[in-house]
Amino acid sequence: MSVSHQTAYGQVADALRAEILAGHYEPTLQDPNRNELPGAAEVGARFGVSDKTAARAIQQLIAEGLARGRPGQRPVAIARQERPDRWQMQGRYARARKAGGLVFGSDMQGREVEKRTTRTGWVGVPDQVAPLLRLSPGSRVWARAREALVDGRIAELSISYFPADIAQGTDLTLPGPFPPGGVVGVLEQAGYRIVGTQNEVRARLASEDERRAFGTDPELAPLEGRILVEMTHATYGEDGEPLEAVVSVRPATGNVIVFETSEEDHRA
Repeated sequence: MSVSHQTAYGQVADALRAEILAGHYEPTLQDPNRNELPGAAEVGARFGVSDKTAARAIQQLIAEGLARGRPGQRPVAIARQERPDRWQMQGRYARARKAGGLVFGSDMQGREVEKRTTRTGWVGVPDQVAPLLRLSPGSRVWARAREALVDGRIAELSISYFPADIAQGTDLTLPGPFPPGGVVGVLEQAGYRIVGTQNEVRARLASEDERRAFGTDPELAPLEGRILVEMTHATYGEDGEPLEAVVSVRPATGNVIVFETSEEDHRA
């Protein structure tokens, strides 16, 4: 099988990606090393491309979180339960524009949902957020910390980070709660439009402050008291410019705010 040179590495990556997603590299009891991907030379011979092009295709899969590199050894496919969750969320923002907010009746039917800002100010951007905003760690950004309560109980803690030029060119630094439409409304009133997102979801241990905020007792409820689901979410404008990055945490069990992410057409 050969591919055109112009998009060679992308086509090779597409083929290998499809094989990984189809389970071709999942280990078995009979073959525990089945998760090993072929080396660059083998991939190059199979697809009729250079070793360099083949290596670039493999690196693309590693960057996507579908494979893991190993110095001196062949890369391995990452098991599906260990892969980061990624999805497109344009539908979420289409609904936000239509409904004037990001919490909809279908998310929490019959529940009382409240969001409140707990603190704001200029801070140094954390290491995990800096790449999303394309800034150096410690760069000055505007931060807004919030709590989401469901039936009076804290269900989510989040901090939004805005690049300095975005914050200073909008009403994001004004005191008080956001107007209807939230961050989306403020950004779009300033002439920005969210057209792309990047999202990562992971589980981690809760800090003492987080356990205290959620009212969980690790002795009485070991999983709920210790494990959090952390979502890192970044939004980008029409020119690809970073507009906002949000880090939110929720208990792994109990009340969790869930946003619909299906790709529906909500244009007028």
